[in-house]
Amino acid sequence: MVIADGGYRGMGLVIPHRRERGQEELLAWKEEHNRSHRKVRARVEHTFARIARAS
Repeated sequence: MVIADGGYRGMGLVIPHRRERGQEELLAWKEEHNRSHRKVRARVEHTFARIARAS
């Protein structure tokens, strides 16, 4: 499984859910999925930042 951000829509990757046009809010399970997605991505981004600072 490859986790990506919204810039990779339509490429078959796991990306955050977005509201449809006219939709007020996401369903609860989609919000929870986005929350777990953010936590994983944050760890990866922090790792990349540490590697960049070390080099």
